[in-house]
Amino acid sequence: MHFLNRLVNIYSLDTDTWREGPRLPYDLRDAHAVHMESAGSFALVGGYVDGISDDMYKNALIFDAETVSWTEVTEAMQVGRRSHVAVAVDAEIFPEC
Repeated sequence: MHFLNRLVNIYSLDTDTWREGPRLPYDLRDAHAVHMESAGSFALVGGYVDGISDDMYKNALIFDAETVSWTEVTEAMQVGRRSHVAVAVDAEIFPEC
């Protein structure tokens, strides 16, 4: 049995401390994180809920550092992915299997 949580921790380089961030809107495993410097945010792309089903997310979760909040982009990809890579160029994300 896998125990998942939606906890997010944010590390500050300036103060060398951790603090609790906004929770993920749903359980998520094996998503790929992509930093989008030009947009001032990062994204969690793809992933899945558990190891029991083969259902993979086509969604992306965008974290906005200014508002400290998540925005879900549904059906962000044509095919759900997990254990993949993704790169960001400017504010565009390119996921690959």
